[in-house]
Amino acid sequence: MYSLSTTDNDGLGIRVEYTRTGDRFRHEICVVEGNLRQLAALSVEGTPEQHWPPSPPVQEVHQQGDVLFLTGMAGASYWSASVSFESPGTLLFDVACRTKLLPDWLGSRYAIEHASADLLRWEPADAIIEITGETNSKTIALRPIDTRQARGTVRWSYRISTT
Repeated sequence: MYSLSTTDNDGLGIRVEYTRTGDRFRHEICVVEGNLRQLAALSVEGTPEQHWPPSPPVQEVHQQGDVLFLTGMAGASYWSASVSFESPGTLLFDVACRTKLLPDWLGSRYAIEHASADLLRWEPADAIIEITGETNSKTIALRPIDTRQARGTVRWSYRISTT
């Protein structure tokens, strides 16, 4: 497992944990307060057959200090990403996909797992955010601003922080 945690000035924190599941790593976003850890959101993963999975297909994770570097492949496209601290209580996700084809879907999708997700702020840095569903089955999707002409490298970034 690979993880990063950061705490804001009030002691409320956020933690991301990458755990291998099958051919890729899935990740959890957790709210942390003291010794308590509550799962808030879980990345929605695809299958090995999908060329355009719901979230980047992370197959390798490398940690250098307070930065996680992620890479993966699906179909004929390659993904790379980093997760780092931006400020106390804030994680920055910076994602890119190198593709020769127009994508059916490109972005990062999360399933909300617990009401503690209400303690988190999801902010697009260079992305569009879409929140769908009801409280018990809410999904958050962050995607590039424009993929209509997406060939080459497409990039999107977003922040998750404590409120």
